[in-house]
Amino acid sequence: MNAHITQSLQLKRAKRAAFAPFVMPLRLPSFSQVPGALMLCTLLGALAVPNIAAAGFVFDVNDMRDVSDGSLGDSLCNTVEKTCTLRAAIEEISASTLEGSNCGVFDFANRVILPPGTYKLAPKSSSLGIGRDDRDVCVHIAGTGDNEGPAATVINGNATEGKEGTEEDLASSRVFSIHPRGRMSLDGVTITQGHIHFVGGGAILNEGDLAIYNSLLTKNSTHGRGGAIHNEGNLWINESTLSFNWSKPNTTYYKDGKYKPDLDGDGVPDEIAGGAIANFGGSVLMYNVTVSGNLGGLDAKGQATDKGSAGGGIINVAGGVIGMNNTTFSLSDPSN
Repeated sequence: MNAHITQSLQLKRAKRAAFAPFVMPLRLPSFSQVPGALMLCTLLGALAVPNIAAAGFVFDVNDMRDVSDGSLGDSLCNTVEKTCTLRAAIEEISASTLEGSNCGVFDFANRVILPPGTYKLAPKSSSLGIGRDDRDVCVHIAGTGDNEGPAATVINGNATEGKEGTEEDLASSRVFSIHPRGRMSLDGVTITQGHIHFVGGGAILNEGDLAIYNSLLTKNSTHGRGGAIHNEGNLWINESTLSFNWSKPNTTYYKDGKYKPDLDGDGVPDEIAGGAIANFGGSVLMYNVTVSGNLGGLDAKGQATDKGSAGGGIINVAGGVIGMNNTTFSLSDPSN
């Protein structure tokens, strides 16, 4: 097991313990049992609208470029040109959140408001990070194109189309990375063209808490696990679509004519993919979600692998727990 996973394991266990009352019904022998079903439906119903606390930062983004904040820690979303970008807003919230702060469940006191348009990350940029080692960081990101839905507000990872293993491919970055002490909700946005060469989560790596409402994750990719999302924390998805994302092993996993199943040393074979979501020991709840047209578990030649579980839509490994209600899977190859 690598050092990164080891360092965050204790915190993840604590978060899983807090999540246990909601997860336990999913372990019942029959999901149709009334107590478990009612408890799950109650929780899923609560996910319809995030609980936005009154106190906190509210940043209205007015610049679609990918530019950093000009003066971290001054509680203002301001680039050097006195504009507010998505990156600057997230950086300022992270820098200005008090040390030792803790987020309440479903509370997202800090809000980033995105007018309709396309917010494209700069080439070879780092992902947008949520959370810090010494404090919780909570962010609610909302698109305002209500009449047009998530298509009106697009966060584009600007992934390069380089051949896997090349400098262009290695330079591509996922869109969001959520730290074990990070909590983020997305509402009314599209995330597309995120790509990461290794580990997984072309659009989002979640090690904390992530809630997705009324959103679209499409055309994200990885040569690791989870074309759209690699989840090691708690993930809620409601009224959303994950489509046309892909994940496949990298050609560099083949050495001396032999397949190396676990190059990163985390104890899970690398061919385990998950075109849309790879749930790596985390907890996932999905309500009114469409998972369609995703590809997972392709080998170096682009063919469906027979070396392990592929998961065209979702793969669930390392003791992860998944609960679903009114969720549709279609046109995922190979299907899970």
